[in-house]
Order: sequence, then structure tokens, then C-alpha cells
Amino acid sequence: MSDRPALNQQCLPPHDVSPLKLPLKRNFGKQVIFLLETSQKGVLNLRQVCTLESAAGLNPEVSIILVFSDLEQISSKDNPAMMELLENSPNVKIATLSSSEAFKGTPFEGIDYRMLKNSSDFKVHSSDLLRLSLLWKFGGMYMDLDYITLRSLSLLLRLKNFLTADAEYNINNSMLGFERHNPFLWKILEHLQKNFNPEIYTTAVASINAAVRETFKIDIQEAIRRVEIDKQLYVLNYLVTSPVKYVDCFQVYAGACSPRGTEGNGASIKEFLR
Repeated sequence: MSDRPALNQQCLPPHDVSPLKLPLKRNFGKQVIFLLETSQKGVLNLRQVCTLESAAGLNPEVSIILVFSDLEQISSKDNPAMMELLENSPNVKIATLSSSEAFKGTPFEGIDYRMLKNSSDFKVHSSDLLRLSLLWKFGGMYMDLDYITLRSLSLLLRLKNFLTADAEYNINNSMLGFERHNPFLWKILEHLQKNFNPEIYTTAVASINAAVRETFKIDIQEAIRRVEIDKQLYVLNYLVTSPVKYVDCFQVYAGACSPRGTEGNGASIKEFLR
């Protein structure tokens, strides 16, 4: 029996519908990039839609899957920009998945969900656990819903098993990729289950860094410097994921990015990037 949970694929008509349960691999192909929305509001802002659009446009052969967690319905009327994107980008798909189903069969079943729910950073922690669970069960790549893709991600997808850093001394979890049932990824899951602390914002990031140190007997700065720390695991420096500083992003996108849904309504680039 497969441990893959059934993601509910949502191809939304212009009204609210209950999602359909469809097995992921059969419908989304082999190359997959996951993104998560865990606010449980079911609404994307313009920057998030642009994240999807930029990733989809530069990676037309890759399935871009946005997963809404713990939602049964998503309002199409509240998501006009997202709806337009779905109509024009066939490789963008929407799915829903319950946290309990995602955690089933992983060490995260041992985390007290009530403790997680009461966390002051529930949205962040829920997303941290879900992204790791998705990669364990399905394999693929994960990226945060606030990235703007500047070039094809084919090289990252080709690496298959990689982590990324946000500084010279810290690995984060905003972008990562693993093959399904990767043994090192399981070690990360186990470490996080044992050390999960709902009071610490970066509890998942701490476990990823600890797992690297303990498994490969190497400090994080050296792991980032080496890039390849194992024949099948890479640690990429922050310039891979953040080549443009936030303070410079207005200059990069001003006049070059026309987010769907902004035409004619006076929305400025600052409002879009907010």
C-alpha cells in the first residue's frame, strides 16, 4: 500500500466547489515543485500569484503545485488573479491536503497537534512540517510562496537532493529538494519530531542544521563552502536563492512585472511586493 496521501486536485470553475480526490503522481507527472499556503484563508495576494506565474513560465515542463492545507473549499471569486493564472498556465495545479493525512506514516505523527495548533507561530510551523512531509512522501522540490523565479530551475531539479543557505553559516528551509523516501530526509524528520518546540520560530531550521552536523560530522559553514557534502546531497549558498537583495527588488521589477489583476486599478509595484 502506498503511503502517498491523496491530494485533492482543484481546477476551479467560476464558483465554489468541493475539491476532487485524485492521486498526485498520476496527474502531476514526475518533476514537481510544491508551494504551500497554510493561513487557511484560501486567498492569494498578487505577489503570491506572481510567484506561481514566474515559476510556471520559466519551467513549462514542470508541475507547479500549490497546496492549501486543511481546507475543503477555495473561493474562485475571491481569487481572480489566481483564476486567470490557472486558465493560462496548464502546468499550475491547486490541491488541498489535511495536516493529519500528510503526517500519517511519518515521525510527525508523534507531535501533539494541539500543541502545534496553540503555537503563536502555527502558520509557520505547520508549513515547516508539511513541506518536509510532502517531500518525504512524493519527492520533488519545495519553494516558499514569496519567491520570484528569474531563470529556469532545471539545474536544481537535476540535483534532486539539495538544501539551501540564507547566510554563510545557516541552512534554511525556504527552498529544498529531495527524492522520495530519501534516508537523510528521514533523519531530519526524526530530529524535528524529537526536538520540536512550538515556542521557537526556527525550530525546523534548527533541526535541519543539526541533522547536517550530526550526520556528516561537519560544521554548517564548511558544508556550505563545499557545496557537495555527500555524493547525493548538495548545500547551495544564499546567492542561488536570493541573488537580488530585497532593497533592490523594486528596481528589478519596476516596469518589468505586470502582475495579473493589477492592470488599470492603480496598483503600484510597492503594493504588489508588500
